[in-house]
Amino acid sequence: MKKLIILLTTSISLCQVTTFSVTNNDTTNIKNYYINGNIKNIGAKVNNFKIGTWYYYDKNGKMLKTERYKNGRLLKSINMESK
Repeated sequence: MKKLIILLTTSISLCQVTTFSVTNNDTTNIKNYYINGNIKNIGAKVNNFKIGTWYYYDKNGKMLKTERYKNGRLLKSINMESK
């Protein structure tokens, strides 16, 4: 049986979504947002370990860096600001 959990964390004073995560079995897809509504980071976790590629953005939506994970271990990090 598949289990699907959607978690929304809101800021009480501004009533804006700052975290959106969807859990299906042991995998959680995560999106964190700045207060202005732009995406802060996107990634996935399995059993609470980061997996795959994570993307990080500044408050204006410009990509800052990407990180690649396997079983929670950082394999590679690319800083976009230096490019």
